[in-house]
Amino acid sequence: MREGKVYVCKWEKLPDGRVRGVVAKPDLRIDAESIDELTQEFTEAIAHSTGDCEPVIEYEPTVIEGGPPDYFKENLIELSTSSHFRFDGVKGLVEGGCCPRCGWPMGGRTNNALAVDSMWPGELSFSWDPAAEGVHLLIASERFLGLLSASDRKAFNVRPVTRPPKARKRYFEIVPKQFVATVTIRSLTQSGWFCQECSRSYISHSDDLGVPAISRAGIPATSLFFVGHSTHFSLCMKFKRWQQLKSALRAVAISSGPIAVVEPHETTDEVRVPEIEAKRLQFSRRR
Repeated sequence: MREGKVYVCKWEKLPDGRVRGVVAKPDLRIDAESIDELTQEFTEAIAHSTGDCEPVIEYEPTVIEGGPPDYFKENLIELSTSSHFRFDGVKGLVEGGCCPRCGWPMGGRTNNALAVDSMWPGELSFSWDPAAEGVHLLIASERFLGLLSASDRKAFNVRPVTRPPKARKRYFEIVPKQFVATVTIRSLTQSGWFCQECSRSYISHSDDLGVPAISRAGIPATSLFFVGHSTHFSLCMKFKRWQQLKSALRAVAISSGPIAVVEPHETTDEVRVPEIEAKRLQFSRRR
């Protein structure tokens, strides 16, 4: 069978502090000490029951792993897929090429057509290529694009993708018309690095939050939007639109995760992360 399907798990916290999860197809009910343990046990049980060794467990209600509840009042959704692809060459993909020190793009995405070498099957797929480490682009099939409304499609353009001669399925690069920038939250611990060569910084709150954060001032009027910038972005939706599309999207192995929203005064431009070579040294010492 095809791997990487989405399995919806209805969960609740039990009086003794444990958690209970129920999956309808296949019919499974598991009690565990934590969500992490529940995920591990469902992964093993689904693999044993269906043969899907890479199941995607999507929890309802959404599991919030960090940050105060106020961060998630807007119910904004980031789409996720396990399908990924590699480029058939990265020359001309981004303006100025990639930084020799950190490997991330020096500039924005060019208008050159994207060529795919190989990909894991899926209707929505993201780039994952060591030759372009900091590039995260999205391509979509005609089937995926057909799930979206004309209003949804106003948020982006598409560009045909070149694939190997034997590949029959057509894909299109998603080219957003505008982006919502991620923000750094002043009160949370910063993870990541900065690069002396190109002045880029990569900052997340993986220890405290684990999900992208945007400013409330940046929430767009549209129901479908993109968080990031032209060479590294994710496809996002408002909760109402996700509710309308979730069954169709889950059927093509697309799941969701939350986005944190903070007030503008809670953000900062201060960089409190090490230079990338120092970061690499930290990892090499751990090994």
